[in-house]
Amino acid sequence: MNNIGMVSDERRKAYEHVARSLALRYDTIYYVDVSSSAYIVFSSTDAYRELELSPSGSDYFTEIRRRLEEIVHPEDRSLAALMTWRDELPSVVNRERVVYTTFRVLFQGTFIYMNCQAMWADDGRHLIVGFKDVDAWERRRRDAEARTQVYSQIALTLAHRYEGIYYVDLEDESCIRFAVKSDGDSRKVTGEHESFFELARRQVMQAVHPADRDRMEPLMNREALLDTIDIEGVLSITVRAKRDGHYIYVNFRCMRAEDDRYLIVAMSDVDKKVRHKKAQEKAMRDAEHRAMRDELTRVRNKNAYAEMEDELQKAIDEGRAEPLAIVMCDVNDLKGVNDGQGHLAGDALLQEACKLICSTYAHSPVFRVGGDEFVAILRGEDYERRQELLGQMRGQSREHLQDGGAVVAVGMSDYQKDTYITDVFERADREMYEDKRALKGEA
Repeated sequence: MNNIGMVSDERRKAYEHVARSLALRYDTIYYVDVSSSAYIVFSSTDAYRELELSPSGSDYFTEIRRRLEEIVHPEDRSLAALMTWRDELPSVVNRERVVYTTFRVLFQGTFIYMNCQAMWADDGRHLIVGFKDVDAWERRRRDAEARTQVYSQIALTLAHRYEGIYYVDLEDESCIRFAVKSDGDSRKVTGEHESFFELARRQVMQAVHPADRDRMEPLMNREALLDTIDIEGVLSITVRAKRDGHYIYVNFRCMRAEDDRYLIVAMSDVDKKVRHKKAQEKAMRDAEHRAMRDELTRVRNKNAYAEMEDELQKAIDEGRAEPLAIVMCDVNDLKGVNDGQGHLAGDALLQEACKLICSTYAHSPVFRVGGDEFVAILRGEDYERRQELLGQMRGQSREHLQDGGAVVAVGMSDYQKDTYITDVFERADREMYEDKRALKGEA
């Protein structure tokens, strides 16, 4: 009997030790007699006395329901309700062995997260219901979960924007590729190749337009890529790559991940964007070209001459003007032709005269600056031969006085360290009028 008593006493002490150890895991433990609903609080911290949960009582389910309704957050009452159901809780514990839930309770003026667990005692007659403050842990978990959702949404959004995102481990150069399925779901594709840079080199040779391969060199060279990113922050490369038998424009955007161990390389189809931009640029160039061209003669117009004049004046102002001459040309009797033969004949005369001027000053820009006036700016070879070319122009015009071709009065002036380029123009203009009077006298 004594031995039996000693064993029972040791077992009781062991149970008490186990119970105390379990109590350390919880802030409050309720020991509930299921048949009578009587309960005692096995352990309770001083802080949780503020919850005003009775240390013992005759009806656990009624009292805990009343108190939890007072302190549980309205949005979480359905989560806490199971722990207050006299009939349902034992049945659920029988099925699940352990039942647990987490909800918010009002504590010291604010809501905190509390975890509640219920399980059978060894005797099968009592339920052990433990309450534990998990506020700090639960908030960290929820914050992490929220961040994960945000990051997932960002990753999915980026994946939709990019056709593929390579996640490169800089320690071993292995990579994982993220892409988007046709149905819009994200997917992860593990690269078959150990080295991202080896993969990049092979794909460049297989798919990138030969003329663009040199531009991809930083993406194929680890040191060059990292040096560029460390300086610029981001490396962006746009090249033509073959797809479905023809080339399209694609962009590669490379940057370091936040931890610096990983590299993010995002690839996107920018074909429509690039081609639209190129079309806009071409349209703008064409518009500028039309704005600077005379529609009838196809030489540069008065706007272009004004721009050239500004450039020449700037060179004079900055002391870097080069030798040049200005030739002023005037088509004789344009008004008479227009009045007597019509404007089509007048247009033909202007085109013939312009052809004569352009063929004579073949290496110089020619401008139509008025209805019957043209200007040529002579530099280089034409400037060196300016007197010879001036003689040719005047000789041709005098021949045309006899055979009926276009007659052009010509005046020329050299740049003579003038302060203003308009001074050179005005001298050429005066000389042209002198030639015009001479031509009338010869006619």
